[in-house]
Amino acid sequence: MHAYYLQEKFGSAFLKVEALKSLAKTDEQTALALYWRALIQEKRGEAKDAIKTWQDLLKMDASVMSSDMRLEADQHLRQIVTQTNTPKSGTRTVTPRAPTRTPTP
Repeated sequence: MHAYYLQEKFGSAFLKVEALKSLAKTDEQTALALYWRALIQEKRGEAKDAIKTWQDLLKMDASVMSSDMRLEADQHLRQIVTQTNTPKSGTRTVTPRAPTRTPTP
């Protein structure tokens, strides 16, 4: 899965991480699978699923992951949420204006 990720074969990486997640026997293995799943979903442009996966990871007990992993998960989550709540460039909000009157002589 890591090799697919590095090769930017995110669809294949996703399939592998899903298989690994189903085989996880410990909370540590589950945390690692969630971590990779979230990273992969970000790269696949699946923001909603990446957000949910990061949230699921952060709900887990801190002892099942490194502090660096937890910090990175928090940073990624904040970044994705900010990106998804920011209007796309070029988007304009049109404000209706009151009709103007031309003075009559």
